[in-house]
Amino acid sequence: MASFIKTMDEGMKTLVFAKFQSYFDMTVERTDLVFAPKQVAQRMLSEKRGANITEFISIWRPNLAFDWTRQRSPLARRGMLLRYDDESTKAAFVNLKAVPITMNYDVYFWSKSLDKIMEATEAYAFWVHTQPQLVLDYNDEFPLEMYMKFGGLVDETDYNIYDKGTHFVFRAPIELEGWIITSSTPGSILTIYLDVWYNEGPSTAITSESLLLASYTIVNEES
Repeated sequence: MASFIKTMDEGMKTLVFAKFQSYFDMTVERTDLVFAPKQVAQRMLSEKRGANITEFISIWRPNLAFDWTRQRSPLARRGMLLRYDDESTKAAFVNLKAVPITMNYDVYFWSKSLDKIMEATEAYAFWVHTQPQLVLDYNDEFPLEMYMKFGGLVDETDYNIYDKGTHFVFRAPIELEGWIITSSTPGSILTIYLDVWYNEGPSTAITSESLLLASYTIVNEES
């Protein structure tokens, strides 16, 4: 089973490719995008394609950190009851809990055309106005919305063109408010047994002198 961090990485890869593929005339994520550090991205992409071609996108997650600002949210503190683990017995709930993390991604645009990179840059700048979030469905039933924050683009082109030729590389940072998800199945209350006692005086302890007034059995009608 893949970790939830890897699931978020895969989601970001697909989201970034869908957002920017048209600006670089790309069609296939597997051969047009690579998840790798900038230093090795071009080599890894060339091995995928079997040719040294500059036009592509790379993405990498250099770090992640626990997010204290969202630790007091209900999802992180108490979790959330989704449904019964077994609808026939209703003996346990599926309880979803999460740890908030901040994941920093670097998206790199690689191209010999500066115009294409500027078009992608404009789309990156306007992304804040067009649903800047990654939505993952946990167990195909619980949507998790993870919001993104954007920073300034940085020109990281190696202008030593006499050795490596002319191609442009721009880095676009994305900060994702992610979650690491886990689930458990705590038991549910199916039957409650209630005894009502009466004591003389302020004591609440049940003794031999306590008087049992009534006994009740309360059954969960949905079970």
